[in-house]
Amino acid sequence: MGIMKKTYTRKILFKTKDVEVVLITWPPGSRTPFHDHGKSHGLVRILKGEIAEEVFDKKTRKFLRRVVYKKEGACFESPDIIHRMLSASKTKIAESIHIYTPRLKMKNYDRLERSKK
Repeated sequence: MGIMKKTYTRKILFKTKDVEVVLITWPPGSRTPFHDHGKSHGLVRILKGEIAEEVFDKKTRKFLRRVVYKKEGACFESPDIIHRMLSASKTKIAESIHIYTPRLKMKNYDRLERSKK
């Protein structure tokens, strides 16, 4: 068996000046950088597998939560957070569909650390 790809892939399915719809495929071990969504609100629906989200307050940069979303689960992304999303499985591919309005303009952040609680 070959080496598994660790990079997620984004495929834009639909785009207007107000809306962007993206299909993301998450190989095991893949993750986004820490990022925000500018002024965009987003809705994420898990189509296959499991995806984790680590969320930080944008103003304070404090860790808020880590949630694992399973197939048919959904989450909301707002302009007041910084987060990263990652494959929650070491062996299975995940897929999710992301809907953003207005169109997505991300800003990446240096590595953030989860507080030890």
